[in-house]
Amino acid sequence: MGDGGKGPTASSTTPWTGAAPELCQLMLVPGLSADNNLAERNLHPLVVIRKISGGSRSDEGPKTRMALASLFETWQARGLNPLRECLNLLS
Repeated sequence: MGDGGKGPTASSTTPWTGAAPELCQLMLVPGLSADNNLAERNLHPLVVIRKISGGSRSDEGPKTRMALASLFETWQARGLNPLRECLNLLS
């Protein structure tokens, strides 16, 4: 205390400043999950592929893999055929 807000207690509360609306969404939105398990499960196959392949040897490799994964996940979530969508992009 008396450190001008730069002590351990001040820094531990800083991330929550002004976050009340975001924190209340859990109570306001019916069915909103309190955890990120769905996101973790969706990322798991990409992590497994990265581990098996030994990662990427370039800076562009991970960016490309994540961009493609995002496209395929979006198409699948929208009920579209990823192969057909790829062919549409190429034509």
